Amino acid sequence: MRKILGIVLLLLVAVAIWSDFEHHDGKAATLSVNRASSGPENNGPSNPGEKNSEDATWHYLTTSDSLTDQPIKGALIFSTNKANFTWPYDGGSNLSLAFRRRGGHTDAMIVISKGQFMCGIDGCALGFRFDDGPVESIRAVPSGAGKSDVVFVQNALPLLRRLQRVHHLRIAATFYDNGRSTFDFDTDGLDIHQLD
Repeated sequence: MRKILGIVLLLLVAVAIWSDFEHHDGKAATLSVNRASSGPENNGPSNPGEKNSEDATWHYLTTSDSLTDQPIKGALIFSTNKANFTWPYDGGSNLSLAFRRRGGHTDAMIVISKGQFMCGIDGCALGFRFDDGPVESIRAVPSGAGKSDVVFVQNALPLLRRLQRVHHLRIAATFYDNGRSTFDFDTDGLDIHQLD
């Protein structure tokens, strides 16, 4: 039963992410999902030891543009920890990182399951830490659909290539009424060829 609920949750998140990809570039897509084989800082309390091991692997998505029938492929991973924000976003929030490739172009999107990014129309800086390296500032822009729970990372292809060489990623972002939180990702096993 727990596994079925996990799969249903994955499908719901994947549909939400892909619908935002649709709004980002104005093209519709249909969705099918293939699963890979497989301490937050904020103003509210946290459970840094709480892991989401079932969702901590890469998930690969295959879609097609409903207008052109052009193939669209994606990769998706969820954070291994949660941030506990204040009401109305309490109950634990995950971060997900998704890549989409279509027609030789790659997009990267970051989604918070419950919460709002503090990212203005001019964009925002997110903190990225690859393995034990220094924290790097990477630019993101808000969704073209006006959603505040998603941002698009600029220069997605270099980020995707870099994730092939690292084992761990931390992403820090600032959230409305909850301050800055850090999310951990176990990035081992990324198969970039799934996006070809």
